[in-house]
Amino acid sequence: MISSYSTLAVLVELGKTHLIKALMFGLSIIQKHDDVLLTASTGAAAANIGGATYHSALGYGKNASQPVRQATRSRLSHKKIFILDEISMVSLEDLVQINERCNAIWDLNRASDTVFGGLPIVILLGDFN
Repeated sequence: MISSYSTLAVLVELGKTHLIKALMFGLSIIQKHDDVLLTASTGAAAANIGGATYHSALGYGKNASQPVRQATRSRLSHKKIFILDEISMVSLEDLVQINERCNAIWDLNRASDTVFGGLPIVILLGDFN
């Protein structure tokens, strides 16, 4: 069972890119920046934040139901924070696929109520209007 969720809504347009870079800088100071899987919905947005598209980062193309390769699981197993920028460009169906892919990578117990593979921190950024 999911105990609680926290939502951070930035109502003032302060620049998501600056916010992400500041977060990554802060995490690098405490040597935790390698714990972050930094993704975006498009290649341009991913390049802008120094990340990868969620398709590439999670190791799937158009077919989200393809099995997770061991190399992908090994590369991502230590990640604790999942950031997805430009969430407004992600359809509900794609978000469901991302959730299922995260569960396939991180939730080795396959608990039916696990969300995003049980990652402790999931940050979705973008325009929510």
